[in-house]
Amino acid sequence: MNNKNTAADRAAAVINYALTHSVNISPPAGDEPGWARWCDALKVLGYTCTDFVALSNCPARDAVAKWNSHKTPHKYFKNADAAAATILHFAADAGVRAKDLCSPDTWTTNRPTRTTPTPPTKPEKLVTMPLDVVATMAERAAATALARYLCGLFDPEAVKRTLAAYMVGGCEPPYHNDAENVGLWTAYPLISAAGVVVDCKLMGYRADGHRAKRADGSGLLGWWLSCTKQLGNGCTRVPWVCFGDHLAASVDPAAPVNVVESEKTAIMATLYFGGYWVAVGSLGFLTSDRLAAHRHRQIIIYPDADGVTAWTGKMATLREDGYKVKMDGFGVKMAATLAAAELLPPKADLGDVIEYVITQTGAVGQPDQPDQPDQPNPQADETK
Repeated sequence: MNNKNTAADRAAAVINYALTHSVNISPPAGDEPGWARWCDALKVLGYTCTDFVALSNCPARDAVAKWNSHKTPHKYFKNADAAAATILHFAADAGVRAKDLCSPDTWTTNRPTRTTPTPPTKPEKLVTMPLDVVATMAERAAATALARYLCGLFDPEAVKRTLAAYMVGGCEPPYHNDAENVGLWTAYPLISAAGVVVDCKLMGYRADGHRAKRADGSGLLGWWLSCTKQLGNGCTRVPWVCFGDHLAASVDPAAPVNVVESEKTAIMATLYFGGYWVAVGSLGFLTSDRLAAHRHRQIIIYPDADGVTAWTGKMATLREDGYKVKMDGFGVKMAATLAAAELLPPKADLGDVIEYVITQTGAVGQPDQPDQPDQPNPQADETK
């Protein structure tokens, strides 16, 4: 039989679609026998606890407990096709069918590389953060230096709404002796489209909106709130996501997503341009894994002035992985031009451009450009 027509291959296509589009194909809540069969079926097909958590429409802690409670999956499923039948059954109940997703020629490319799972020596513990911790910090966002800086550029009520939407918060500095005294630090939570908090990135800002440095002036300061300390000893982190991924479900699926490096820039671009903005957090983090929640969208990337070459290469890789991605023209060229004229620093980004335009012209709002960042012209030439 042509293995591209097996039930296991169709299940792989369905699971890959659910993972990349945040679609719930899990059994109904309260159907414990169904959950048991679904869990065992995923194990037989070679999926991991991380996949199970991502696919489960329940809190991560409960999902891990369900996964670890089933020890003998092959007792109930003698082969992969039998396990796949269970996955396809629940997916069909959710309205997801392999024949509607893609060509059968692509089904096998989405299957796990392992055909049979290797049980870990110890139960796998996924490291996450409670969402209520993020919510508590969000109540202090207005007291941060970053919030005050943004309110000097934009309407304070708009700043308040945007910080709340991204669940940006404030917290005490994680260390004191070697840091500038800038008051509360800004907390950027990384929350997946499914609502799982991967971790929280902390940064101190001065009144001028620039990052705080060490007390002796050497190096910028940043910190991860909690999860870094918990890794190792059998613990693993849930997959990394973009800052702003949790807003994906509230955005029109046909709308593009605008991607920048800095979390602060994503906030500023949202306030200035509107549209949907996310941040990958670093020059090297523009990857397929980080952008998984946006595989179905048009992706527009905005590299820093010193990152155009690097992100051009990453754009080519993303396209090879099936992503629809283009590079912005207006913002990137403007950042490079202002940096070359020494009006902005060599590593200027879109946030620096926005601040420059506002402070030099007093214009708060979207500039009159034919190719708007939040509503790009599909026919526009891409930056090379």
